[in-house]
Amino acid sequence: MPNNSHIKEEENALIDGYDYQRPSRSFALRTLISALGRIPANNAWKQACRKANVSEHSDEFDDLEMIFNNLSHQSGVVGVIGKSLMVRASVFKTLFKHTNQV
Repeated sequence: MPNNSHIKEEENALIDGYDYQRPSRSFALRTLISALGRIPANNAWKQACRKANVSEHSDEFDDLEMIFNNLSHQSGVVGVIGKSLMVRASVFKTLFKHTNQV
């Protein structure tokens, strides 16, 4: 997987010229919790982190992409949320590169 460490780690990092926030651990967890409830959401997150072999507390972009990918392979609403988070990360990365912030 490519190293995207140049992408800002602050949760409120915005792309210049766009009102588009960087995907974050807290955003992903809030999304899961709103759909599933706290305990099932935390369980889904922990399972995806274990499969990705990353800390469940990580907010690094590369780690989040791997976690989102693992969520996307789960069944039901978790899989749909995972796919949505993957799209969000992909759009952010594309816009980030497009605005020459690399």
